[in-house]
Amino acid sequence: MSVITVLFATFNGAHTLPRMLDQLECLQPPTGGWEVIAVDNGSSDDSLKIMTERAKRLRMTVLSEPRRGKNVALNTALPLANGDIIAFTDDDIILSPDWLVCIERIAARQPEYDIFGGPIYPVWEKPAPDWVLRNAPKGFLGWTDFPEGPIDAIQIWGGNMAVRAVLFRDSKFDEDRHMHSETEFTNRANRRGHQCWHFHAAPAGHIIRSYQLELEYFLQRSYRCGREDRRIWHNSRRELIERAYRLTSAAYQCAKLRFFGEFDTRFKAAMELSYWQGFWSTNRLRWLLGTEKRR
Repeated sequence: MSVITVLFATFNGAHTLPRMLDQLECLQPPTGGWEVIAVDNGSSDDSLKIMTERAKRLRMTVLSEPRRGKNVALNTALPLANGDIIAFTDDDIILSPDWLVCIERIAARQPEYDIFGGPIYPVWEKPAPDWVLRNAPKGFLGWTDFPEGPIDAIQIWGGNMAVRAVLFRDSKFDEDRHMHSETEFTNRANRRGHQCWHFHAAPAGHIIRSYQLELEYFLQRSYRCGREDRRIWHNSRRELIERAYRLTSAAYQCAKLRFFGEFDTRFKAAMELSYWQGFWSTNRLRWLLGTEKRR
C-alpha cells in the first residue's frame, strides 16, 4: 500500500485553519500510513502559531516559506514528502473523514491514472444570495460537479487533488503562476502522457466567507484571471487587435446595459469587462502600438 503525504500551504488562513485542522485530525488512516506537511507562506496573522500548536498532536511537519506565492510554498515542501501519493488540499477545505482511504483505494484501482481529483462543494458561512447561485461561475467558488471517470486535466482542482509522487521527480509547480497553479501543472503533466481521473467518493467542502459573496469579489477575481491570462499568453498582433476589440465591445455592452439591462445580464457583462480590463495593461497596449517589446 502507498504512503500518502497530505500537503497544503496557507497565507493568513487563521480564520479557517482551526476548522480545517479539526477535520484533518479526524481522517481515517490509509493502510499504507500518512503524514502531513503544512507550509506557512509568510502569514502576518496567527496561522504559523496555530499550525505549530496542532503539530503537537497531529503528525504534521510545519514549514515556513517567507517568499510569497502558493507554488513557491508547495515546491519548498515537495522534497520532504515521503509519500508515494501526494494529496493536496487548502486551508479553507473541510475534508471527509474517509478522504485518504478513498484516495488510496482509487489509486490502487486505477493504476493507469496518475492524477486524481474529487468533488468540492461550497460551505457557506452565510446564506448565498440568489444572484450568486444564478450567476457566479462555479470555478470562482471552487465548486465542482464533474462526472466520475476520466477527465480533462483542467478539471482537477487543488482543494481535493492527489498526484503520484513520481510525477514530481523531474517537475514542480510553476512559481511564476499566481492563479490556476494546480491546473497548469496537471495540464503540463497530461501533455506528457499522465492521465486524470475524477472520483465521487469523499467530497470536500470549501468554506465560502462572507466577502466572497460580494459583487466586488467576483469582479476582482475576474480581473485577476485576465491579468494571469495576459501574463502567460503569447500570440500574434492580429489576435491582440481582436482582443482589443473585445475589450471595447465589453465596455460598450456594460454602458448600454447600465440603463436597460436586468441585473443578471449586467453582472455577466461586468464580469466580461473586468476580465478584459485585467488582460490589458499599459505595457500590453504599448506593445500593441509598437512602442514596447512584449516579454
